[in-house]
Amino acid sequence: MASKTFINLPEEKKNRIIDAAKKEFSRVPIEKALISNIIRDAGIPRGSFYQYFENIDDLFVYIIDDIYKKLHHDIEQDVKIEGKTYFEALKKKFYDVLTFFENGEKRQFNINIYMSFINLEMKQSIFLNEMRVLKVQDDLASIPKEILDMPFSNEFLGLIGMANLSCLNDFVFKDLSKEVVYENYCGYLDYIRKTILKNLNK
Repeated sequence: MASKTFINLPEEKKNRIIDAAKKEFSRVPIEKALISNIIRDAGIPRGSFYQYFENIDDLFVYIIDDIYKKLHHDIEQDVKIEGKTYFEALKKKFYDVLTFFENGEKRQFNINIYMSFINLEMKQSIFLNEMRVLKVQDDLASIPKEILDMPFSNEFLGLIGMANLSCLNDFVFKDLSKEVVYENYCGYLDYIRKTILKNLNK
């Protein structure tokens, strides 16, 4: 992850580096991204880059971790402050994710991120394993305790993950509309919720 040196940089400089990285990750997937392009656009020496990050994978993890934290923070806010149920918050989050992917200016960046997660050549990479750990940590932090305490909470999380992946694949690769994909996702969640309630009431 990012070094303390990077964390302590002025916000303007940090944003300049992150913007340069996002530009490069929009141009090509992570496995083809070049540090030389990032440092050129950010206006920093190569030596400075390695004071901030171990390598380009490290920078990628930092950016994705930040995106995940913002998404899961929104779920927690929806549940705690706006009084939404966890399932309602998940639906809102997924709609926000679809909108995030749909954004014309950032679309290629978002697609390249997604492709990096499902690219078979990347399955065994250290950085991808790090991202899986971060994702699980953020998922657990946003899930209400009563759901985590259920005897089949792992199966529940697996079903939610499958619904996310299936619907995102439909959106990215099958070019289905946001409205159709969101409706399908809500159908999956409603079925999962009813199944859970049925089992809890046995």
